[in-house]
Amino acid sequence: MKNVKKSVIGLVLMGLLSVFILNGCGEKAPDLDASKLIQQSIYNLEDVSSLRFASDLTAKITASGRESQLELSVNGGSSNVDPKKIGDEVSLVVKMDDPEYRFDVALKDTGGYFYIRLLDLPAIPNFPAESLADLVGVWWQIDTKQLKDLGTDLGGVSGLSDAVGTPSAQLDEEGKQSRQLILDSKFFKDIEFDKTEDINGKPAYKYDVVLDKVGLADYLKKVSEINGTKDASNDAKLDTLLKSMDFTGSVWVDKATSILVKIDGSITFPGADPAAMGLKDVELELAFSDLNQPFYIEAPQDYKVFDLSAFFKAFYAGLGAGVAN
Repeated sequence: MKNVKKSVIGLVLMGLLSVFILNGCGEKAPDLDASKLIQQSIYNLEDVSSLRFASDLTAKITASGRESQLELSVNGGSSNVDPKKIGDEVSLVVKMDDPEYRFDVALKDTGGYFYIRLLDLPAIPNFPAESLADLVGVWWQIDTKQLKDLGTDLGGVSGLSDAVGTPSAQLDEEGKQSRQLILDSKFFKDIEFDKTEDINGKPAYKYDVVLDKVGLADYLKKVSEINGTKDASNDAKLDTLLKSMDFTGSVWVDKATSILVKIDGSITFPGADPAAMGLKDVELELAFSDLNQPFYIEAPQDYKVFDLSAFFKAFYAGLGAGVAN
């Protein structure tokens, strides 16, 4: 009878142990150089042919002696699956609670045309919001040639098509050098393996990280050298910014493809006066999906053609009147 009891107890203990194992308790870190894997995952992310992204940022912001809650959401995608149908799209929502403020805009870039739709427009002092009232809720088409004629180029919404979502083969020589530099750089330190976790339904390695400010600054300065935009004053501003802030958080690297699929964490400003910075308690989350999937950015079916030159004339006239009042 005692032997039976021992066997039952043994089976129970084995079952409990199996549960712990299946739930990742004491999971062993993969036999990989974590820093090199993360750099490779960023390189691989930028080399995909298509992706979608979703990002959220929250922060406390101080302005005119009042503290407000800031919420920023940016979602969108970039597709280079077909070189003849390259496109980007971005949806941006900004909200504040004191004063109450909301700005909501959607953008699309399909190559020859740029589309914009305002969904919500805030009232801003000395800003002629009434001159934009007729624009709300409608997709407007702008010929990108008009933008270039005015000395503005919004092609590649938010620079997406020049960064993530562009295969290396489609980059110019400077772009290839800048991308290669990612592999030789180090963006994070104090890297610790946490666990394997499903992201987008697929297993990914999760690492806890701290921003390597020296490594990031060195990378950005070298990129500016490659692009011919290096400027001593800009380097000094970059150093000042990075010295005033820290980032701690986590990154997720897809196990099968070694592509960065998620990053989240906190940004703090230990070396600066938060009130002077106007920003504190920053929380950031950024996730990527539909990597290398065959989707395209489609132009809106219903839109109005936007006369950019006429708009700017009316807008600046309204702006001048607002300032005068």
